[in-house]
Amino acid sequence: MSDVIMSDVWYYKILYIFSALLTRAFFCTRLNWRHNACRQYPKIISATIMQIRHDYIRHQPLTTIFGCCKSYIMEREINFMREAIELGRQGMLNNAGGPFGCVVVKDGAIIGRGWNRVTSDNDPTAHAEVTAIRDACKNLQTFQLEGCEIYTSCEPCPMCMGAIYWARPSKVYYSSGRNDAAAAGFDDSMIYEELTIPVANRKIAMHCLIPEKGNILFSEWIKKDNKTAY
Repeated sequence: MSDVIMSDVWYYKILYIFSALLTRAFFCTRLNWRHNACRQYPKIISATIMQIRHDYIRHQPLTTIFGCCKSYIMEREINFMREAIELGRQGMLNNAGGPFGCVVVKDGAIIGRGWNRVTSDNDPTAHAEVTAIRDACKNLQTFQLEGCEIYTSCEPCPMCMGAIYWARPSKVYYSSGRNDAAAAGFDDSMIYEELTIPVANRKIAMHCLIPEKGNILFSEWIKKDNKTAY
């Protein structure tokens, strides 16, 4: 009997600690109550408690609660990814460009949308991630996306990765991988390879001219007092 009582005591201690930590993590760092989607997070606590009780009855304490929580936690991310995929689908059906879509999220709300518009805009840089970043920066009136998340229907290409690193979001989520894109005719493996070899050996010839003149611009930039650093 004492073993059962001690087991129950530790069970409820674990339950209390886990629930407290979970509540603190989401209510203090991730939630923004202005957005209805965030109001679903209390379900995480309820579902977690029920799952712990279920596991305990089956003598499997704490075996599946993390999977239970993950399903609720990732529901938010999955919904944003579905939006990105749908943007890619609509852009493709409207002949805007390839089957790629992207959204930028801040505080639980979409603040930037983009889809591939390479062929419709005659712009080889108009990838979904780039157009979404441009839209988000325009809406936020800033040139960096700190604290934002990017959801893109496919793993970003090297160009888009460069744009993402310059924009400085906190996270990037993608659906399809680079190999999936290559199978559909969007193979950027050559670009990845080109970036790893010396400039003189790249397929597109690159020549350096009058660097002493070009470096003057950097000297002037360093001395400039009213510049906006980025």
